[in-house]
Formats: sequence, structure tokens, C-alpha cells
Amino acid sequence: MTSLYKFLMKYGNLVALLLAVLVVIKFVIDFTIGLNAKGMDVGTDLVPVKDKVDFFNFTLYFAVFLIFFALFVWFLVEAFNLFKNVKGSYKSLISFAVVIIVYLIFYFTANTNEGGRMAELMADPVYNLTATSSKHISAGIWTTVTLFVVSIVAFIGSEIFSMFK
Repeated sequence: MTSLYKFLMKYGNLVALLLAVLVVIKFVIDFTIGLNAKGMDVGTDLVPVKDKVDFFNFTLYFAVFLIFFALFVWFLVEAFNLFKNVKGSYKSLISFAVVIIVYLIFYFTANTNEGGRMAELMADPVYNLTATSSKHISAGIWTTVTLFVVSIVAFIGSEIFSMFK
């Protein structure tokens, strides 16, 4: 277990990045081959033929599995660290609380009176999209975008800070 920990501490980001690149490549290959097999091209509107589009389901399910697996492992590691070092885990708990607060802010401020394509999707019983699920989707997207922007700013800031150090 210790050697795995050392390996992941040293190469964990590289492994995660390579796995993400492999999933994207597999998705693009499945999508391209599947479109060609169905006699479609990349510019085809897939909404009318959504029942025939099943050629990249494995990649989507695998990506979702990886997300839940990563969350499960993250939860286990954080729980272990919480009990191992209660005082040192405050940063993680505060960070998690901030993400939850940001999500809740975006959830409660989400607009459910969307027009255009969103109104069409909410009216279509196939999608089973309610106002609540629309708010969850909106909050999830905006939380992700916010965390992405904050991480880019933090990365640039830390690089600038390390230049003058």
C-alpha cells in the first residue's frame, strides 16, 4: 500500500491526465466510426435519430464510472486523513464546504424560466426534465466553471508568486 501511495504521489496527476486523454480518444474514435457505420457525418443533427445513436455508450458509461470511482476513492482518502490528522484536515473540510456553498448559491439563484431550447427540452416528456433538475444542471455547470476559473487564477498566481520568491 505504501508503494502505491508513493507511486500515485509521484505520478498520480500524469496517470489521471493520460486516462482522461485515453477516454477522450476512445470517445472520438467510437463517435467517428459509429457515425460512419450509420451513414452519417459529423455535421448530422443527432436529435431526430437519437434512438439509433448508441455507438459511444460504453465510453460515456466508462467516464461516469471513473468519476464515481474517483469520488469514492477521494471520499475514502479524506475520511482516512480526517481520522488520522483531524487538525490538518480543516483545509479540506473548509474547501469542501466552500464548494457546497457555491453550488447552493448557484442552485438557489438558477433561473427556471428558460426559453428557447431549454423550454423545448422541459416540455418533451422523453427527457423528464423538471425545474428542479434544470436548477441542478445549471448549478453544476456554473460551479464547475467557477472552480475551473479559480483554479486557473490560482495556478497563474502561484507561478507569478514563485517567480519572485
